[in-house]
Amino acid sequence: DSVNNKENNRQMGELETIYDTEKKQKQIELLEQQNQIHQLQQSRNKYLLMGVLAILFLSSIIGALFFRQTKLKSLQKETELEQQLLRSQMNPHFIYNALNSIQNFIFKNDTKQSAKYLAGFAKLMRLILENSREEFISLEKEIATLENYLQLQQLRFKNSFDFSIHFDEKINPAEILIPPMLIQPFVENAIEHGLKEMASGGKIKITFALENDYLKAEVSDNGAGIRKSDEKKESTHRSLATKITRERITTINKKNKEKISMEIMDLSNEAKKLSGTSVTIILPLKYS
Repeated sequence: DSVNNKENNRQMGELETIYDTEKKQKQIELLEQQNQIHQLQQSRNKYLLMGVLAILFLSSIIGALFFRQTKLKSLQKETELEQQLLRSQMNPHFIYNALNSIQNFIFKNDTKQSAKYLAGFAKLMRLILENSREEFISLEKEIATLENYLQLQQLRFKNSFDFSIHFDEKINPAEILIPPMLIQPFVENAIEHGLKEMASGGKIKITFALENDYLKAEVSDNGAGIRKSDEKKESTHRSLATKITRERITTINKKNKEKISMEIMDLSNEAKKLSGTSVTIILPLKYS
């Protein structure tokens, strides 16, 4: 019995040892599985966090771009409305001056000249009204408008001045686009402030030339010049047409990368017996 008990105890001990070993092994395997699950959860949480951050980052970029686009559209709309307002201001100013000229003819009982001037004025008004609705018109239309305007002014001032319009052979006036009524105010200034007091011999020269990627428009006259013209009027006086044109150029430049520039020069030189004014406008080339 004693031997049997010892053997049974030995076998029981071995079974307990085996059981404890298997139990510890299972615990180890369970801990490993839990550790793997924990690592997978951490990895999933990490990727989830990265995904959320990426979505937030992309959302912020899209939101910023959308806000910028909306702001640009709003600015563009505001600029277009401002340009339309400035163009609409130009028409009444021009109409007022033209009607004054017709009135002068009528007061002088010159019905033939009045009728001729009125017919030319009606044609010019049709051109201006058509062009004023557009943001850009062809150089060809602008030249036609200038020619018609200058012919009317020649009639008004009894051919006391001559004019010429030239452009480079490389220029196709039908393809190049410019803002309407951009040149006319400076032609008006040349007549009203430069040649008005001249009984004869007045000259106005308008030229268009290509310079790299720009169109150079120049209006020059042999009138009194800026300094002498200013001496004849109050220092606070400014041409409304010139002021509106400057504002138009500023407004156009707000929404365009390539800017329009303008320079006004007094050509008067007493030593060389020269007089006159030159206005140069540099416009970025734009094609239809």
